[in-house]
Amino acid sequence: MVTRGSKSDAWFNKNKDRIRNAAMGKGAPQDYELALEWAVLSQKIKNVSQPTLQQYCNEHLGIDCSGFITNYLIACGKKAYSNNTVAQHGCSVLLQCG
Repeated sequence: MVTRGSKSDAWFNKNKDRIRNAAMGKGAPQDYELALEWAVLSQKIKNVSQPTLQQYCNEHLGIDCSGFITNYLIACGKKAYSNNTVAQHGCSVLLQCG
């Protein structure tokens, strides 16, 4: 599971919202990088290689429709990135921003 870390782990606590965004399928590319970094640091991925990273992504990470649309709108400059934008908006709200 990508969403749990130690309360005493300063790095995890600094990045936990972005890691959770990736775990929910709504993260930006940088969020997925942080989620993979967390998986390596917490030894969820023990032998780091392209195949093991890909396997972890296939099993634990993905992007849903609102995550895809949010990232598209951010890339086009129609929305600014924020944890709230990524985590709180569904497709219908995002499509209304024209």
